[in-house]
Amino acid sequence: VLSSAVTIDPSALKSGQKLGPPGGVVELPGSKSISNRALVLAALAEKPQGKCRVLNLTPSEDIRVMLAALARLGVDVKYLAEGPDSGLNVELECPEGALALRPDASSARVTTVWVENAGTVARFITPVLAYLVATSKDPSAAVVVDGNERMRVRPVRDLVDCIQRAFEGVKVEYQGNTQGCLPLRITKSRKRSVPDASEGQASSGFPCGTVELSSKVSSQFVSGMLLVSSLARGGEAAKEGFTLLLEDTHGGKAVSQPYIDMTCRVMEAFGVKALPLTDAQGRLSYQVVAGQKLVAPSSYTVEADASAASYPLAIAAATGSEVTVNLPYQSPGSQPLQGDSLFVSRILQPMGCKIGSSKDGWTTVTGPSAGKLNAVGSVDMSDLTDSFLTAAVLMALAEGESSITNVANQRVKECDRIAAMAQNIN
Repeated sequence: VLSSAVTIDPSALKSGQKLGPPGGVVELPGSKSISNRALVLAALAEKPQGKCRVLNLTPSEDIRVMLAALARLGVDVKYLAEGPDSGLNVELECPEGALALRPDASSARVTTVWVENAGTVARFITPVLAYLVATSKDPSAAVVVDGNERMRVRPVRDLVDCIQRAFEGVKVEYQGNTQGCLPLRITKSRKRSVPDASEGQASSGFPCGTVELSSKVSSQFVSGMLLVSSLARGGEAAKEGFTLLLEDTHGGKAVSQPYIDMTCRVMEAFGVKALPLTDAQGRLSYQVVAGQKLVAPSSYTVEADASAASYPLAIAAATGSEVTVNLPYQSPGSQPLQGDSLFVSRILQPMGCKIGSSKDGWTTVTGPSAGKLNAVGSVDMSDLTDSFLTAAVLMALAEGESSITNVANQRVKECDRIAAMAQNIN
């Protein structure tokens, strides 16, 4: 029972029945993860045409919060009537030519950015805010980043430590009851403006060089720093560029590695390449070579959300019916933009589902007769963590024992997802 007015009756579904719109495809909105990366890059990038359209955004709370945060930094957001019907379509423009701090009406000096319970927004926007404070010519520039009660216990310490190392003359203070969490106050640590590079002096705001970051808690810390990495200027390593060293990685792989790969792929669409490197100790780093510049395309279309696709596909698997979604099939060895695209080949196919393609190349899944799913043993879902909830439900329905490993970071999301799933399944 979803509510007092809504119930689900699986007996109404017949084996082999085609679900979705008549003769069509279940068209999913864009990926939330890609959406927020594209929005930050579109806001930061130079816009040769003055504007950048980002199409097929997820119509979700996280996207609303991100757009509101960017609006606080001087971005004009225009909602478009044209574009894919499956998602939101917006046009971004910076009337001042670049992002800028806009102090609150109640304060002449402090800009407050509210992130509610949007972890992606908090981790992506904080490095942007630190950059704006570091490079501001106002010696009193100050920012407060805050969220709701749940966000105030979600960890950001490793990201803050990295920001303190990366941005010169910036001070980050914890303002709440829980150290290492929001709210944060970002100010200049010394009362003088940043030298102007046009005066022949190297910028002291965000210099090039190597900065270490612990990524064991969240890959979003890595992505947040990578999104601003191409803005580094000057410093002793000005000719080399900016390098982000992930200090606790081994074997050249980080926690939730596919989400870091996603960030790098979206950055490439905006003109910047982050090169992955592995040192002799197996530590992973990303180098953004000097001279690269973020340049926004006239439009960027967000790929359909792979984790959202897992829900209608799981219905097909559990009921023996057929569903087609607007995502191409990804084989187990492929490297899709979204790691969760592997849900079909890594989970559904071994469970006994038949996989096919529509005439447009989209993925079609047909569940086994009467929904008799196979157990799949132990599955490492570190590459598709957002789909572990859907996989857990199907595993509970399968004949035999299955288990999921390497999803510990799901305990520090908007809730403890592992505990919530265990409670609801049991």
